[in-house]
Amino acid sequence: MRERYAPGPLTGPDTARSDEQFSAIDLFAHLLVDGMHVTRVGEDVRVTGDMLVNDVTIEVSLEALQRLRQLPDEGKVVIPILRRKELMLESFEARDGADNRLAHLPQHLTDGLLAWAIKGLFQLAYAPDHELTTTQNSKLYRLIGLICRTDIIDPAEFEVAYTAIVGNTGGTGADDPQLLRSICGYFAGNTVSAVEVDVAEAEQIYVRFQDITTNNRLASSHDRHRTRLGIRPYRYRIPINLAYYAHIYDLSVTGHESHFVFKHYLVESAGQTVNEVLPSHLATEPGMGLRLDRNQGIPHTGLHIRGLNRAVARNLECVAEFEEIPPGALRRTLVISAVCSFVMLAFAFAMPNAVSDSKGTDLAALLLAVPGFAATLVGISTDRVQQSSLTTFIGLVVSASISFAASLLYVLQTLLWRESPQLRLSILGVVKLPSGDVVWMVFAALSICTTVYLTVEGTYRMHRYLAALRRRLTPSNAQA
Repeated sequence: MRERYAPGPLTGPDTARSDEQFSAIDLFAHLLVDGMHVTRVGEDVRVTGDMLVNDVTIEVSLEALQRLRQLPDEGKVVIPILRRKELMLESFEARDGADNRLAHLPQHLTDGLLAWAIKGLFQLAYAPDHELTTTQNSKLYRLIGLICRTDIIDPAEFEVAYTAIVGNTGGTGADDPQLLRSICGYFAGNTVSAVEVDVAEAEQIYVRFQDITTNNRLASSHDRHRTRLGIRPYRYRIPINLAYYAHIYDLSVTGHESHFVFKHYLVESAGQTVNEVLPSHLATEPGMGLRLDRNQGIPHTGLHIRGLNRAVARNLECVAEFEEIPPGALRRTLVISAVCSFVMLAFAFAMPNAVSDSKGTDLAALLLAVPGFAATLVGISTDRVQQSSLTTFIGLVVSASISFAASLLYVLQTLLWRESPQLRLSILGVVKLPSGDVVWMVFAALSICTTVYLTVEGTYRMHRYLAALRRRLTPSNAQA
């Protein structure tokens, strides 16, 4: 590797100089620290059930490096491309401005370049004027092993491990040791790929790769309830590590076509604590900007950032919460509950006479079939239920349970328990109703309460959706 990218003698990597050309191996380390070669990063995240498919586009410009004379006049250089750890890399492709395909270096070579960069930072911070001691070398190798782990290291765990490794390392270098800590902390949750470029043939590079990750379905109690009931997730958290990698960063999130984004915000993770972060708390310096797309009743939202590459990296995530477009499965569940309520009321007043005349139990099948028959009429399906809300699922379960219990009660009354308690009701003491079975009235009351609750919930969700649609008519299309 050294013979290929630094044919001259090497005394140690240099990440600090800017007034002369870098060797290829030093340029790689310099770009890891500076990142001036990346002009824009775009992430397009598509929600597919439990999976998040992320298409990333990174635009790299070598023109700025050529103006600063940090590129060699000829030969090949290696450009670092940052990625998140623990993601299934489906594809990786790099092309220059003429659409020529560029070489993607094997990961073991890239890890070697990363280790060389960390060695340079370590030496500049702790031993700039002499070779590393045996103790310092031992600590350096342990530090490289830490950041080259393939799993994501929790920030709190990293701080403990970093302090245990570096500790009271001797030396007083000119470089701030915090830079080494910051770079190592970044690579505790991220990794790097590398692209080989001929400086004489390329000024612009376009890197595109696709990775797949799974969504965390146990982040909150609400998520855990949906998971236990077999309902698909509605909240998705997307790390935005690459926002600190380029001056321009754009993120788009697209969900299922039957859903819309009703909530969109940023959070910061600190150990087990997750706190919401306002955009104004991130864009604190001139030239920085952060904009969240407004929720407009569509299955798409976005995040647009400018200048965050000059800020200290934080463990930020973009959260998008989806909701089914009303009326959806909730309205269908309401119809099923209403039909069930009507049947329960009819049996409540018909059972006293029906029990004395009945000689069979054929009506029990009718009671069991009521929810299924109503579901067929309104067109509800298992797939729609899995994409719906907890309210919809609970409404269906209550209707089916009442119908099943009613069929058992009918069998019991027609065969064994013919003398069930009865109650005579009237409307305002004027209109007297026929005698009704008390147990059936309880079933009817439960079903009516469920119907009323579904009606209120459906009305509230429709108002929320209409409010999102009205935002399309406002002049501003984004929120600060």
